[in-house]
Amino acid sequence: MLHEHRARQAADKKKAGAGWANTGRVFTQEDGSWLRPSHVTDRFTELGEEIALPPVRSGPVRLHDLRHAAATLTHAGGGDLHCIKSTLGHSGIQITGYVSESPAASRQKGGGGGGEARPASAPKQDR
Repeated sequence: MLHEHRARQAADKKKAGAGWANTGRVFTQEDGSWLRPSHVTDRFTELGEEIALPPVRSGPVRLHDLRHAAATLTHAGGGDLHCIKSTLGHSGIQITGYVSESPAASRQKGGGGGGEARPASAPKQDR
């Protein structure tokens, strides 16, 4: 799939010629410029609606929730918190530990797993 994407991107680059913005990014707009985060979020929402993505208990799944889910799954699979921290771009290990700690992972470590920490895949509650 990535090879197909790169082929489409090469065709876009050729078509744009001197107007190509050489950002070095894998996912870009057709002229090579950065994707606007709001566009990516809007498209994710549209796709979720198209496939009837089921909501989580606090509302619809947000694109940002996928970051937390990836951190949780990586950590539960034995991933190192420092590597997860770097991948997520967190400034401190404390926040990475918080978002990647799920009740299931806590139980595996011998903790109570009572749900004290919000699972990384769960969206934040609006207060």
